[in-house]
Amino acid sequence: EHLHCRSAGCASLFDVSHMGQIKWYGSDRKTFLEKVVVGDIQGLKENEGRLTLVVNKDGNIVDDAVLCNAGDHIYMVVNGACKNKDMDHFREYMTSDQVQMEYMGDTEQSLLALQGDGAKDTLAP
Repeated sequence: EHLHCRSAGCASLFDVSHMGQIKWYGSDRKTFLEKVVVGDIQGLKENEGRLTLVVNKDGNIVDDAVLCNAGDHIYMVVNGACKNKDMDHFREYMTSDQVQMEYMGDTEQSLLALQGDGAKDTLAP
């Protein structure tokens, strides 16, 4: 399946439910996230997403993540092997009660990823 996914014009569907899924709420969520990830989170339009890096106070990379502005919250996906470490890292930097982190659990919601050169055409109307 990984070879198929990397072939020109092809796409493969993967179950990535083991990844860490986090929802960020509160009026300070974008400001907070800009302190712990790289990128312009304030400028992220609704339903727009981007790949980002989770960093510590020294700017060292802790993990990578995907963010999406879901309107009333920011949806984040972090690596499955690092999700508990990442959430501890976020808690360490949370100083405002105007930001809340909701971990979606390992069984609360499934996550599928369509990957490969042909993914965009597969999803096109």
